[in-house]
Amino acid sequence: MFTRILLPAVFFVALGCGGTRPTATISGRVTLDGKPVVGANVRLVPTSDVNLGTLVATTDADGKFAVSRDAAGGSARPGKYDVSIEKASEVPATDGGMTTAKDELPEITRELQQKGLSVEIVAGTNDLAPFAFGKKR
Repeated sequence: MFTRILLPAVFFVALGCGGTRPTATISGRVTLDGKPVVGANVRLVPTSDVNLGTLVATTDADGKFAVSRDAAGGSARPGKYDVSIEKASEVPATDGGMTTAKDELPEITRELQQKGLSVEIVAGTNDLAPFAFGKKR
């Protein structure tokens, strides 16, 4: 009797409740005037399904980034995302007040505000076309 109950229970636990959700890995590159943008924060924000989670990565010395986890530590998932690219430095206040942030990429900020940028992420590997800004693309 015990094995008749235990075996079906183990079978259903092994199957799970509906399988796994598809996941994604994303990589890309950011350039400005043909040169890599180093140390920029690339943020992919879901356009409609907030349950997808925001994806965040930082560009390396070659302007490349890669992300497979959302900001909360969950797996990146397929969907449509708006892209923002930011790099700021702190500027100390001259009057002893609070420091402020200086936008180090005003050209990219301006272009993204004017045109917007979104990407469609699919299950599996996503090697995005370079995000090229400025005069040399």
